[in-house]
Amino acid sequence: MGNSPVVNRINALLAEKGIQKQDLYKNCGITSASYSLWNTGKTTPRMKNLEVIADYLNTTTDYLLTGFGQKEKTPTLESGPETSSQDVPDENYIILSRNAKKLSSKQRQQLLDVAKIMFKEEFKD
Repeated sequence: MGNSPVVNRINALLAEKGIQKQDLYKNCGITSASYSLWNTGKTTPRMKNLEVIADYLNTTTDYLLTGFGQKEKTPTLESGPETSSQDVPDENYIILSRNAKKLSSKQRQQLLDVAKIMFKEEFKD
């Protein structure tokens, strides 16, 4: 079994963007063992993993799966040309957002309450 075309495209994007595989594993919630199994063709990545990876690499699942289509995601209203690089969330915000989903509803509310206190002008109810 050879190298997976999907993994080859992921590896190429990692190289282009200067991202280490360890960062991909950590930020996308996958293991190096899973990645290795995908690469050898023993397993295939689940769609939810491909969606997370595509989002992290600013590409589309179509591109990862087929190599066709747009390599870079089309900007949305949130990340369009009118936003500056300061408006684009950095890695820490992405990690915070993903991990907040793991909190209980009470813990999420407490986190939101703290954020409201810190940014009282931004959170007007």
